[in-house]
Amino acid sequence: MPPFPKFPNMFLIVGKKQTVTICALTEEDKLSFFESFRDFIGLRIQSNPKLLKQRKLSPPKVGAVSGISVFGESIFQLKVQSNTTFTSDYSWDSQKTLKSNTGISSKNFNFKDYIKKDEKNSETNENENENEDEDEDENKKEKMEMEMKTGIRIRIRMKMKMKMKMKIRIRMKMEMEVEKRAMKKSRNLKIRIKKQLNSKIMIKKVGNKNLQPSLLKKLNKDEKLKRLKKFQKTKENENQNGKNICKNQKIKISQKNENEKFTQFNKENRNTQKNKKNQQENKKRK
Repeated sequence: MPPFPKFPNMFLIVGKKQTVTICALTEEDKLSFFESFRDFIGLRIQSNPKLLKQRKLSPPKVGAVSGISVFGESIFQLKVQSNTTFTSDYSWDSQKTLKSNTGISSKNFNFKDYIKKDEKNSETNENENENEDEDEDENKKEKMEMEMKTGIRIRIRMKMKMKMKMKIRIRMKMEMEVEKRAMKKSRNLKIRIKKQLNSKIMIKKVGNKNLQPSLLKKLNKDEKLKRLKKFQKTKENENQNGKNICKNQKIKISQKNENEKFTQFNKENRNTQKNKKNQQENKKRK
């Protein structure tokens, strides 16, 4: 009995590190075996993408078999966890050897004896490989075109960002220049005003004659005294005004309180008068 009764052209070789090599004589047997593994529940298939494209297969979930990989045209290699089953025909023992239910061990098979390919199969495989290579070239071209387009878009965006930054910098420079000009104008105005004031102070006339600098100092002292007197008078006036305001406020508050008292008194009188009238009317009715 071969190791796989459903696939008589498939053979096994047990290797190290929990690996099993499965050999197929024909491409059809390989693909059908691949589909049978896919249908089994709980497998993750790390396969050649060409096979997935041909049969439109999607890798299933992780399970007992941790991985499957394709080498060349007709060899599979499996990585199997210990003490687990991966088909109804075979089990993985603690001795790390695949054994079938029929008692045939995979170690009894020789790899070289069973790999025999026909010329027809080799020709068909070559044609399929050429077609697959063409598909790969087309996919590569499409990827290159997409990358070129994305690169062009990114460059355009970068250029636009740089232009915006340059515009912002130019605006900032213009604003700074305007501020500097305004500051210069204000400084010039201040300097002119100071010069005018100094000239007015230095040139004091009594009649038609200019005063000497010794007399200017005396005049300046006199002017200072006059200014101090004026300042004191203004302060005194302000204090008097403040006192008057406080008095007026107190008078207003007292008037308000008196008015409120008067209104309350009137209300009480009215209420008493109304009560008396009501009492009299009630007596008459009785």
